[in-house]
Amino acid sequence: GAYATGVTGVTPTVTYPSHTTIVTGVAPAVHGILNNSPFDPLSENANGWYWYAEDIQVPTLWDVAGDAGLVTANVDWPVTVGARIRHNIVQYWRAAVGEDHKLLRALSTPGLLDEAERDLGPYPAGYQYTLADDRTRASFVAWMIEKKRPDLLTAYFSSLDEEQHHTAPYTRATFETLEGLDGLVGQVRAAAERTYGRRHVLAVV
Repeated sequence: GAYATGVTGVTPTVTYPSHTTIVTGVAPAVHGILNNSPFDPLSENANGWYWYAEDIQVPTLWDVAGDAGLVTANVDWPVTVGARIRHNIVQYWRAAVGEDHKLLRALSTPGLLDEAERDLGPYPAGYQYTLADDRTRASFVAWMIEKKRPDLLTAYFSSLDEEQHHTAPYTRATFETLEGLDGLVGQVRAAAERTYGRRHVLAVV
């Protein structure tokens, strides 16, 4: 494989602009996702985020792949509500638990979440981003690879980000979370190897 010791972050260096740059190759000033949430000084958006793919102003990797006839899939990547992704479990929340599961099912590819949950159990809907939640998401990513065999799949694990917000970088809890995520990447890799053999690329950012 290949690796880099660091990257140059976009401005601002927060989740949604950064993830949108990864899938578009251009800066936030070009792709239009300028922060995690829109500028809303009067709180008219009720603390809503840039959840909707229609706000991205340039083609994404999944747009280009879909136009080429390739199968696309996603588990929890930011800014994917309404995206042209064939098998899409979107990132969206309004509460921690409960009603958000209905929202997630409605906003994701019709029938997909129910199909996956029949095999795997409940998906962590809502703003749930502990390492345990990411373990569950990893099982959904592996399921997506093996059941849907996508040509392009995006997936997001946020527990390291959350842990560093709580305890700071370089704490014992942060390193334990990072080690846990390393195992989840291994789980995803194993699913890819079972499905594609050596004919796949796994990119970890």
